[in-house]
Amino acid sequence: MVPFIDDYRGVYVVGPICRVLPIAPSTYDAAEARQTDPARRSNRDQRASALRDAIQQVWAANRCVYGARKVWRQLWREDGPVALLCPVERLMRQMGLQGAVRGCRPKMTAADPDQPSPADCAQRDFSSYDNALAETEIGLSKTEVIRQHDGPWPHLVAVEFAVLDWVDGFNHQRLFEPIGDMPSAEAEANFYDTIAESARVA
Repeated sequence: MVPFIDDYRGVYVVGPICRVLPIAPSTYDAAEARQTDPARRSNRDQRASALRDAIQQVWAANRCVYGARKVWRQLWREDGPVALLCPVERLMRQMGLQGAVRGCRPKMTAADPDQPSPADCAQRDFSSYDNALAETEIGLSKTEVIRQHDGPWPHLVAVEFAVLDWVDGFNHQRLFEPIGDMPSAEAEANFYDTIAESARVA
C-alpha cells in the first residue's frame, strides 16, 4: 500500500488516502522513514539489502550466467558463510536475475542435401567421446557468449576475443561442483602443490 500512496500523494493528501485504505498514517510515515533512512530498517531488511548488492556483483562479474546455486557458492568463497541458499534464490527471483539456460532454439538455416559438404581440411578423426565433449563445449560457449550478446556481433574478431575471454574465465574463475566448487585452474594448482609437498616429505 505504501507505493500506492506514494503514487497518489501528489494528487490527494496522505490522510484521506489512509482513511480509505486500511492503513494508519503513522504506519505510512514509519515506512517512509525506513526508506529514507536505511538505519531504521529491521536487521533482516538490512541484511537482505547487503545480500542483494553482493548477489548483483557476483552475478555481473560472472557474465550474468550464474544461477542461484553458483552465486551462493561464490559468495561463500569470497565472504564465508553469508547466507543459506534459499534467501539467495528468493532475492534473485525478486531482482529478476537468473542463470543462462541451455536449450533448443529454432534453426535459422537448413542444410541443402543436394549440395556437397565442405571438405574437412583438418582431417579430423574424432571418437564419439571427443564429439560429445566438443559439442558440449561449443553448445556452452554459444549459450554463455554468443547468445548473451546484445544485438549482432560487429565482426569475427569481436567473437574471437569474446570466446578467448570466456575460455580464460572458464578455467580461472568458473566454479565446478565435481572438484569442490572451485575453478579448474585452482584445482590443478592444488594438485601439483600436493605432489610437490609429498616429494619434499619423502
